[in-house]
Amino acid sequence: MSACVKCGHSYNRERAEIGYKTCLDCGDKTASKQIKEKASRCMPAYNKGGFQYVQDVKTIGMWNRKGKK
Repeated sequence: MSACVKCGHSYNRERAEIGYKTCLDCGDKTASKQIKEKASRCMPAYNKGGFQYVQDVKTIGMWNRKGKK
């Protein structure tokens, strides 16, 4: 069994073998935080366009209303 890097509790060896360093509880908390953060960064890139994820906040300023970057 491996120890979680955040809380110190042990978690499944198979989870450690595929590269996870946290237990399920800590991983779920981290994932929930990232989902909320990424949901606030979705916007249409152009008029009548579908919503797209904006990774870098500086990118928003480069997009104009005609969809050009």
